[in-house]
Parts: sequence; C-alpha cells; structure tokens
Amino acid sequence: MACLTCCGGSKAVTAETAAGTGAVSVPAKEYVVIGEDRYDVPAPWAGNRLAVEVLVYEDFRPVPLQYTKDNTSIYVLKAIYDPLIELLDAAARQGVQLEISSGYRSAGYQKKIFLRMFAKGRSFEDAIRFVAPPGYSEHMLGTAVDFSPSNWRFAKTRDYQWLKDHAAAFGFLESYPQYGVPGFPWEAWHWRYDATEQTVDDQLTSPDP
Repeated sequence: MACLTCCGGSKAVTAETAAGTGAVSVPAKEYVVIGEDRYDVPAPWAGNRLAVEVLVYEDFRPVPLQYTKDNTSIYVLKAIYDPLIELLDAAARQGVQLEISSGYRSAGYQKKIFLRMFAKGRSFEDAIRFVAPPGYSEHMLGTAVDFSPSNWRFAKTRDYQWLKDHAAAFGFLESYPQYGVPGFPWEAWHWRYDATEQTVDDQLTSPDP
C-alpha cells in the first residue's frame, strides 16, 4: 500500500504576502491534480488537507469477510482492528448486522473515484459535494470506515441508531454528523476511530456470561 494519512489534525497551508514587511499571512491557494488537470480546492475542504506518513501493507489488517459488504476485501489500520471487531461483535449480539463497504483508501484511489465520476459526466464542483478531494479524505487515515448502505438511506436504519447509541463505547465517532461543521455534507454512514472519544458501556463491553 502507498502512503497513509497520519492520525494528527489537519492543517491549513499558509504563505506570507510581502515577505519581510510584517504583512499578515494569507492562506495559500490549495489545489489537487486529477488526471492531467488541476482543480482549486474550495470550502469547506480548503484548509483541511491531511498530513501523511508512509505506511506499508504490514500496517493493516483485513476486516473479516462476514462483516464486509458482498465479502469485499477491506483493510483498516492494525491499531483500530480490535475495537472495530469488538464493535461489530457487540452489534451482532444485539441483532444488528453491520456491514462495512469501505475502509482504507489511498489518495491515488481517491483520484480514481473522481475519474470514474468524470467519465459519467460529473464535474469536479459537483463531485466534491459528495466525495472528499484526494488528500482530504479521512479514509486515508486507515481509521475510518463506511457502513452499508453508504448513502442517505443509512440514517433511517436501525444500524445507524445503534451506532449513535453505542459506537463511542468502542472509540468510534460520526465524523460528519447532521448538525456538524457547516458546509460538510451529513454522512451518517461514515465513522472514524478516535481513542480519546472512548466511553464506558458496561452492557456491551462486559464478557458474555
């Protein structure tokens, strides 16, 4: 696998204007290159490009096929494998069969998603309403997963309600909630692991009798 975004916070790129004059810094123009074309990155993505570190295949583990949509091979960072399986197992014990449709995606793979959308006649401006630009997607972290169905229908499922009630007990949070940061689309199906968010849920984390 290629490079993966590290788990640190995102950071805006800045540039000095009138260097040496004490002028105020202004954000540098952010852009991505997809295929042979360059595209300016607009809000809300601008300022949220993710830092990256190099990881290799051995840093990942495959999600068990019984927990992936259509038995697809999906990988996540080893650091989140155990809490993810604990979450999936706990849901299953309560009759909620969560299916993962996406895990780690490199920036290169993210570009392929855009190229497929372009081939269908979609513009860049339209595509980024629904898909993060390459270099801005939390899937680069290896700590984010999408549950199925990965669209607006997920918010109406029992699966979503279960995650809202219990996911924090396993360290998972909804990255783009309905009333989150203005400008970002609501993605009820997209959840990311963050150990600092972990809470205690005795009902779900205690050993089975």
